[in-house]
Parts: sequence; C-alpha cells; structure tokens
Amino acid sequence: GMPGGFVDPGETAEIALRREVLEEVGLKVKSMRYLTSEPNGYVYRGVVLPVLDLFYVVEVESKQISLEDGEITSWIWTELTDEVLDQLVFISNRKALEYYREGVRG
Repeated sequence: GMPGGFVDPGETAEIALRREVLEEVGLKVKSMRYLTSEPNGYVYRGVVLPVLDLFYVVEVESKQISLEDGEITSWIWTELTDEVLDQLVFISNRKALEYYREGVRG
C-alpha cells in the first residue's frame, strides 16, 4: 500500500496529506501535485462506506523513511511493475499508480 488516511474535520486534503505522510513514514512533503481520484469502499463495523481516494505526486525533503509506531512495519522503494501493482490491496491504489505510470508522471 501507500501512505494514506482520512481528512480530519477542519483540514484540507493537502494538509491531511502532509500530516499522514509525516505520521506514517516520517517524510516531510516539500511539494505536491494532484494526480487523480478513485472511488473506494472503507469497511467500518461490517458496513462498506463509500469513500473517494485522492492521489497526489509529491516531492519530499529527504528519502529517509522512519518507521512510526503503530503505522507501518516495513517499506521498500520499488519500480511500478505489474508484479508490484498486483500486490496492492486497494484497486484504487493500483488504478492511480497505473495512471501515473502511463505517462502523467512528467
């Protein structure tokens, strides 16, 4: 998966992005560019709630990942191969990364 989370009350999507990336992997976002959005479902207490996932391309101050307690247990930098994309849990993540890979990255 990728770093992500929910927008807290009173936050913009961009503020939430900076907060979630810092909380989950310890990286400070220097700049961001909106990529795409994808519908998704979030299971809460046995009920699937519709959500909209927003995806951004970011530049970070440093690529030094720090494992934050309760957030992630491991990480890798990887190429966006089909094999890697096949391992993603959320189809919305795969679709966004395929969109990025297909040439929007420039």
